Amino acid sequence: MTLTQNAYRSENSLDISLTGLDSVFDLMATALVVLNHELVITHLNSSAENILDISKDKAVGLSLEGQVFYSKELALLCKKAIDNQMAYRSREISIKTKNKHAILSCFVTPFFDQGFEKPSILLELQDVRRDKIVQREEELAIKRNAMADAARFSEATCERCA
Repeated sequence: MTLTQNAYRSENSLDISLTGLDSVFDLMATALVVLNHELVITHLNSSAENILDISKDKAVGLSLEGQVFYSKELALLCKKAIDNQMAYRSREISIKTKNKHAILSCFVTPFFDQGFEKPSILLELQDVRRDKIVQREEELAIKRNAMADAARFSEATCERCA
């Protein structure tokens, strides 16, 4: 079965089916959480388990506004997305999990799951601190390469002068 066979889209671009997509979700590096219209967790991928510090078995069926990874800002963003049927983004949302505090970048997208009249929410979460560390490492690698190139150029210039 291919992804296009599993993901049904009707004329309404917000109307999709999540049937059979769990295995695809688990392959993604982005943390994905699906909430129903009452902000109850219905799906969670492996990356979300890591970032949110909770297993799928414990998370599915729990309310966002419960003990899982509550953030008033995130709950308001989800409700706004459902009410306006528009996607929203927050660059930094503070989330408190059972064992840690995390700063996450978040996309909140409403969609209609097949068989349901009210929209669900797809949360895409990324750890901002992890992204900043990766960005800093990339910048350092670029600087090291530039310094190595400058040193080689300097050596080559000195050899020509001699």
